[in-house]
Amino acid sequence: MRLGIALSTIAVLLTATSARNLDKRQWGWGGFGGGGNGGGKTINDYKREQVSGRDIHVYAPSNLAPNSPLLLSLHGMDQDPNYQQSNTHWETLADKEGFVVVYPRGGTGMSTWDIQGTKDTQWVSQIIDQMKKEYNIDTKRVYLSGFSMGGMFTYHAMSQIANKIAAFAPCSGPNVFGASKAQRPVPIFHVHGTNDDVLNYNQVEGFLKNYRDQFHCPSQADTKTNYPNRENPNATLYSWGPCDKGVYIKHLKLQGRGHSPSSADIEDIWNFLKEYTVDGPVSASGNTNPTTGGNGGNGGNGGNGGNGNSNAKCSSNITKQGYKCCSSNCEVVYTDTDGDWGVENDQWCGCGNRVTVGNGTCSAKITSQGYKCCPNGCIIYYTDDDGTWGVNNDEWCGCGGGSNNGQSNGGSSSNGGSSSNGGSYQGAGNTNFCSNAKHSGKSEKVTSNKVGSINGIGYELWSDSGNNSATFYEDGSFSCSFQYAKDYLCRSGLSFDSTKTHQQIGHIYAEFKLVKQNIQNVDYSYVGIYGWTRNPLVEFYVVDNWLSQYRPGDWVGNKKHGDFTIDGAKYTVYENTRYGPSIDGNTNFKQYFSIRQQPRDCGTIDITAHFQQWEKLGMTMGKMHEAKVLGEAGSNGGGTSGTADFPYAKVYVKN
Repeated sequence: MRLGIALSTIAVLLTATSARNLDKRQWGWGGFGGGGNGGGKTINDYKREQVSGRDIHVYAPSNLAPNSPLLLSLHGMDQDPNYQQSNTHWETLADKEGFVVVYPRGGTGMSTWDIQGTKDTQWVSQIIDQMKKEYNIDTKRVYLSGFSMGGMFTYHAMSQIANKIAAFAPCSGPNVFGASKAQRPVPIFHVHGTNDDVLNYNQVEGFLKNYRDQFHCPSQADTKTNYPNRENPNATLYSWGPCDKGVYIKHLKLQGRGHSPSSADIEDIWNFLKEYTVDGPVSASGNTNPTTGGNGGNGGNGGNGGNGNSNAKCSSNITKQGYKCCSSNCEVVYTDTDGDWGVENDQWCGCGNRVTVGNGTCSAKITSQGYKCCPNGCIIYYTDDDGTWGVNNDEWCGCGGGSNNGQSNGGSSSNGGSSSNGGSYQGAGNTNFCSNAKHSGKSEKVTSNKVGSINGIGYELWSDSGNNSATFYEDGSFSCSFQYAKDYLCRSGLSFDSTKTHQQIGHIYAEFKLVKQNIQNVDYSYVGIYGWTRNPLVEFYVVDNWLSQYRPGDWVGNKKHGDFTIDGAKYTVYENTRYGPSIDGNTNFKQYFSIRQQPRDCGTIDITAHFQQWEKLGMTMGKMHEAKVLGEAGSNGGGTSGTADFPYAKVYVKN
């Protein structure tokens, strides 16, 4: 039965809204929408309480930790928390992930939501305050999702309480009053079925474009077809980003879905939401561009000399990606020092006279965009000749410039960042590992999560979903392969017994070479050194590269200590405090990061030098548990794929 509505607010709907759109189904009328999706609990398993005289239903896992997140799920018009809970069953995920769920009841009468004013946004703020008092939630990790009219309210809340909501997931609910002006760039995950006969799917693209324009998102989406939604294998996931402040807008298009909420979507929604706090991304933002030219480096990743010969050859790890090699008489206009085009990555333009790079004046059309001009002594490894990085834009690599006849401080040739070590000690064993590295010895292939060792060298594979594996070799090298993973990491190196400090162990170094292949849909990534100490419990990273397009930024830590020269290169140091899974269970622990400003695919890392710098900053290290070469990649929406091969990886102690 379809019933008309006579709410005064509907009178101001856009004139293009049809009469059909004015019935209760548009708002999520209770007799319509999706059926239940199973689940062992009902609304009776929730705690019913009141906030300012209105009902909410609360679920908290029995083992809930302090500072856990909060998720609010809003029903449609003239529906209720019982209907929303029986269709979504957020408690099933809350038990696994450790967060509080609240199903609020809409206002009196037809249980509507105020999608233009402040009444309900103020009420939601009061709910958050009450959950903080009762469950000590983390107020920086509060998430809002709603169906139909609840989805409209979710969009409306972006303009009212974005300072209280970290990320938003509206379902089948573009606001009929139009897109609001968000208080800040916010992460959005919009779910919608193509057979929605209440809020027609053809509204979605134009509605989302309003927010993409507000947040200055890329115009083209990263599109993933056949996305494995739990009930819909033919789903499509569209992703725009990174937008302002590193946020993403994502849209899950469900082929054949009507106007209904569903528990099949909650994992996709949660995996997106949990990557954000009100301060920004928790992990990383960025999206892999498989055509980027690698790490480049300014002066050979540790040296500031150059080839000195305009007839130099480009490294094969560049040309194999499709980039042209400018072998002689190169005239460089745009340059990119690390393979990630963008002013924020300290790119610059170098203007030269075909042979000697430098001593020129950069074109105003370049410098006006904010790019620096390298006036002399420029070492060019990767270049971009039109400001739009990509093989199909006829980009190329150019080798030349410099004045020391081909000897960089870190190595013997300027071949795209593959020969210099960026530090003062070349390492043990193979001093030419950047050019001749290859796996050797017996190997062990691992296809499920495992901690083990081979030839006395510790390793670990861990992943969340997908078809993933890793192969570990007895020489310490390893290869990581991941497909449709939400989070994936593999590492190899030294394990300790947590009884000695790094000072007692000796000076710790690592050497590595990375080869990336077919990297897709990576939102966050760390390549470098990973480990733990105990007493105090510290998780630490030395990040020398990443598989995502953009360098990890301020979102990795609450406290940014600044930029420091460590081991001959510039690193940004961050500190963070986390609660969650650790080597000692769910507990508080510190995180330390050193993130290299210019990534490299190969080199020697003086791990102890980072420990020493951290300790100068008051970042206390404990007793060593492990130090390993790490490859980690993940995606806010799942679907990370590719291969990160480490044909050379060694962690060792030099006394």
